[in-house]
Amino acid sequence: MSSLTKVLGVVAVAASPRKPPRIATERLQLLRGWAPEVWRIGWVDALLAADDPCDVGASPDVEALRNAIWHKVSPAREGKR
Repeated sequence: MSSLTKVLGVVAVAASPRKPPRIATERLQLLRGWAPEVWRIGWVDALLAADDPCDVGASPDVEALRNAIWHKVSPAREGKR
């Protein structure tokens, strides 16, 4: 891996609307010790039936993820100007 690469975190995406299995939850806990951030994206039923995902729009989880990543990279971008 290049010295210019920086891991900001891990994104866990729900595979179903049910509660995740215990092993998945335990592995996410383990990842929390290695990664600076662990973000969760919940299940969105509307995406299953959508012809175009853009019609559904971004879920609150995705908006929060976008915002969190933006805040992590913005100070680095401003410092390069």
